Amino acid sequence: MRIALLLCDHVKPELVHVSGDYPEMFQAMFAKHAPEVRLTVFDIQAGQYPQDIDQFDAFLSSGSASSVYDKHDWIIEFTLFVRQLFAAQKKFIGICFGHQMIAHALGADVELSGKGWGVGIKKSRVVNQKPWMTPELRDFSMLLSHRDQVLSLPPNGELLACNEHCEISMFQIGNNFLGLQGHPEFTRQYAKALMQFRQNIIPLDIRQRASDTFEQTLDTQVIVSWMLRFVGNGC
Repeated sequence: MRIALLLCDHVKPELVHVSGDYPEMFQAMFAKHAPEVRLTVFDIQAGQYPQDIDQFDAFLSSGSASSVYDKHDWIIEFTLFVRQLFAAQKKFIGICFGHQMIAHALGADVELSGKGWGVGIKKSRVVNQKPWMTPELRDFSMLLSHRDQVLSLPPNGELLACNEHCEISMFQIGNNFLGLQGHPEFTRQYAKALMQFRQNIIPLDIRQRASDTFEQTLDTQVIVSWMLRFVGNGC
């Protein structure tokens, strides 16, 4: 399976030693759970995009420290590219920033959350079970690191999962677009290090509560399975 990874940021130099840059995290995730995936990385902050979108079975976007509503040239260009993929009915999976970009690009609301930072491991409840979501789970746990949130669904969007911090933690549009607020590619070590790196902007009480969650079970294998089944079908 050929997947284009649309890289929306880089790991801070001070943290690269923990788990590598984001492409290495995605590579490690697929190597462990779906070795049939072949990733091609495009640094969209540097203006790199596939010349032929038909060369890939799906497109996958990383997270970013930026916000989708920022007026940076690369974000505006990315917004237009996501709309292009949607119009062409290509498979697209948005992770965190990419999840928010789907909503933003297709007319929904993304804003700074009034609930503050969502960090640590959080459990989301499945509210709409789709055939591609096998093995079935009533809820799933993922690592999170975000303070922006999707506040409304785009036209024809379907809510799939929610949690106490984020009411739209997974959603789908048609059979082609899927958004995940969590980070299946993160390692626990990197999520911990990133949270500590941001200690000046993440309040102590939030960091303390998040620290208590880091030993909880993650459902990464199931999430990767869902992602690939979505790419293969999506119905």
